[in-house]
Amino acid sequence: MVGRIRFWIGLALSALFLYLSFRKVDLGALLTAFRGASYWWAAPVVALTFGSIWVRAVRWKVLLSPLGHVRTDRLLSATLVGLMANNLLPAHMGELLRAEVISRREGISWGGALGSIVVERTLDGLVVMATFLGVVPFVGAPGWVRTAGAAGLGLFVCALVALIALRGHVEALIGRLSGRLGRFVEAFSEGLGALAGGGKIPKVLLLSFGVWTVAMAALYGSFLAFHRSLPACSLPVVMGLMTIGVMIPSSPGYVGTLQYSCILGLSLFGVPKEEALGISAFYHATQYLPVTGVGWVLYARTLKADRASIEGR
Repeated sequence: MVGRIRFWIGLALSALFLYLSFRKVDLGALLTAFRGASYWWAAPVVALTFGSIWVRAVRWKVLLSPLGHVRTDRLLSATLVGLMANNLLPAHMGELLRAEVISRREGISWGGALGSIVVERTLDGLVVMATFLGVVPFVGAPGWVRTAGAAGLGLFVCALVALIALRGHVEALIGRLSGRLGRFVEAFSEGLGALAGGGKIPKVLLLSFGVWTVAMAALYGSFLAFHRSLPACSLPVVMGLMTIGVMIPSSPGYVGTLQYSCILGLSLFGVPKEEALGISAFYHATQYLPVTGVGWVLYARTLKADRASIEGR
């Protein structure tokens, strides 16, 4: 019941933000923006998108290292499957599938894999929000933008503190739990091993900056597709607002929330709403279609391999 209510709330919010995205848009100007776009930019944007996903897989390898050695290509495949599911399912459920895929393939506990993913997503948020807040004072943004960034950063800082606290007090917590829940918490805490020191955090943070640097290069390619050469400071601002936007419950694929947050970010740099909507649609398509397609193929191969393994027993 709760999942169904969340699903319908997500659809309603997506519809609301789509309405806000198209509200007062001059359709003639929007069509002109689409006709004048240079769509050959889709190729480098998609290449950069997959490049950022590869760096994400390398980072996940570091996060999983306390649990065992996993090949980067296996992690890349599982990451793409998870992103595909995020695009098709609500509530970021692809992260659960990503943990399941790597758990089945590599014999790592599902809870441990999920713990490493939670660390990854928390550090993602910290890096994006910290960069966002570092740039916002120099772009003359209104107060609500700084407030949103501070709230986002505070949320991820609290999440990181909670994970560190869980890692430090897990034995006492497990003692109060029993059965399956206790085993899950123990496995989940093992997935937080990168937070225990050993020099992994600096490497993970560096890779996190790499992930988002490449991702922002892909976003800049979308600007150029619509002949907008914006200052470099626009990238963390627009990316930061889109990160906040996709945290809002929405339909699968972040429809509506991504468009509206991108439009808000670009408006700070004088981009007309029609062009901003075109840029957001182009960027969304280059993220959604190739990743979902490749992820689906990889997931189908995973299911086929699982069936073959079961039949061979």
